[in-house]
Order: sequence, then structure tokens, then C-alpha cells
Amino acid sequence: MRQLLKIIAISLLALSSTYAQVIETDRGKIEFLGLKSWDAKTLLDSIRNLNPGQPIHACAAEMKNEFGFLEVSNVTHLKSWSDLSTMHSVITVVEKSDGDKLKYLPSPPDSFEILDDYFEPSQVIAKNRMNFEAIINTYSLIESGHIDSAKTVLHFYGSDYESVKSYYDFMLNKKDLQDMNLALWILNNDANIHNRQVALTILLNFSEYDITWWTLLNIQRYKNAKYRVASSDVLRKLSEHPRPIDWTNSYLAIKSIINGTNLWAFGTTLDALAKTKISSDLSDRILHDSSGLLISSLKAEHEGTRESAKIFVQQISGDTVLKTSTDCIQWLEEF
Repeated sequence: MRQLLKIIAISLLALSSTYAQVIETDRGKIEFLGLKSWDAKTLLDSIRNLNPGQPIHACAAEMKNEFGFLEVSNVTHLKSWSDLSTMHSVITVVEKSDGDKLKYLPSPPDSFEILDDYFEPSQVIAKNRMNFEAIINTYSLIESGHIDSAKTVLHFYGSDYESVKSYYDFMLNKKDLQDMNLALWILNNDANIHNRQVALTILLNFSEYDITWWTLLNIQRYKNAKYRVASSDVLRKLSEHPRPIDWTNSYLAIKSIINGTNLWAFGTTLDALAKTKISSDLSDRILHDSSGLLISSLKAEHEGTRESAKIFVQQISGDTVLKTSTDCIQWLEEF
């Protein structure tokens, strides 16, 4: 019996090692989430073989093309820019066996000319692509009168106040419901990226309407990245000043993102839902047969990834006794 227990213990150790998710490298840690048929070491060796002699670089497109993953995200966290050994890359994948859980939006049905009203602001973005991100992340400062703070942030984007001032003036004058309705229509129907970018920034003016939040979450599901461009950035920005949202009408979209439809939006969506107090009444509809990536995230070594999943589960469970990641995993396993 003792010998049998020893063999079982060795076997379990080997199994644990084979399916370890975190690999130490000379450039820090690489952590894989969502693996089923692959083990982390075999996958990492395969990535190395694609680019022998080069630093490990797990390109999302390359992993899809070479290894058949349906969705891939690679988020790198770095504690110190001067020490690459502090790098922690979290690579999340969806394997083919979960393909039926991914629910993409069809591409917008048409591409219209740039609206006359949108033309000048679209040119501000066209002149410097970083202006788009800069405007999203500084507009609230402009609205509240903190222009000097906005100028400081703009500098980090390689931009300046004078070059984007006309865009701020445009947005400050886009606060009527007809402006919101037009922006929402564009984001659901127009493939013209210039119109879409301007429409997204306009929605920063309408966080008090639930439909703004529903739309931003939903359009993250476009398969073509250019159609979902920056929707997560705007959702993240609005989440800095959250309020309770009724997410009932969005449960299918939420379920699909939690299953891995656009993994780049996974963490942003969890954070937004937790901050806006998603109701526990939706837990059955959202989590049934849809908790795999959440459980994988709750087991992550990377603290930020683990905490984001934990806070979301604590909120949607409505259960105040879920204190740890282990508690959350046990609760999710009921689904």
C-alpha cells in the first residue's frame, strides 16, 4: 500500500508539472490561461521553435495561425523597465473545442462617407493616431476644467493641447440626445472607421444612459478588430466613474465575452461589470457552461488577473462569504 501511495504521489507530481501554467524564462514569467489539450511547456517550446535564437515573443496572430487557437490575448506586466526579469506575460487562449461558445457580431452592413459634422475631428485623429487615445483619456479633465493636467497627459501621447483643442470644442458641443442616438447608430451600422472613432468619443458624454454601456460592451464582439477599435478603452474610461447598470438586456453579450469572444476585452469587461454592480439575478444565465476562463483566471499566479476575476465573481454571486479565489472557484463549479 505504501509503495502504491508513493507511485500515486509521483504520478500526481508529474501531472502537476506537465500542466503547470507558469514558465520561468530569462525575461520573467510566462503564464498560460485557458489551455486544455496543450500543456504550457510544450506550447512554449513550440513557440521557441518558430523563432529559434530569438527572445520569446508569443504573437497572438502567430499563435492562431500556427497552433489553431481561436482567440489569443497576450498582456505583459512589467514591474521595472530596467529589469526585464520582472516581466510577467499572461497569455490567454481559447481552443477549438470551445469554438461554439464564441459569439461574434456580424460586420457592420455598410460603410458610409465621413459625416460632414465629423470630418474636422476625424482629421485631428488622422494627423496623429495617438490623438485618439489621448482624447479619450483627457476629455474628462477638459470637461472639469483641469486643462493643465490634460496638457501633461497629452505630452505622454506625443500630442499637445493646440493640436486637439478643436476636437475638445466639438465634443463639448455634442451633448444632445440626437448626438448620442447618431453615435449609437453609427457604431451598430457603419463600417467607416473615421465615423466610428468620432462616435466612440461622443459616447463619453452619455454615461448616464445604460444604452451607452450596453453598446460599448456589445461592440467589443466584432471579430474584425478595426470595428471594435477602442470600445474597451471608452468602457474602461467610463468605469472610472461607475454607477449601477441594469445589464439584463446584455446577458448574452456578456456570456460570449466571458467565454472568450475577444479576449482582449475580457478583463475590461469583468471590471466594468463589477464596478457597475451587475445583479446576481443574472448569474445563472451568464455563468451556466461559461465559467472555464473565469476559473482559469482565478487560478492565475498573476495577482491582478486573479483579483479581477475574484471581484467579478464576488459581485455576480451576491454572496458575501466568498472571500478567496478558492471560494469563488468552488462557487463557480456549481454551474
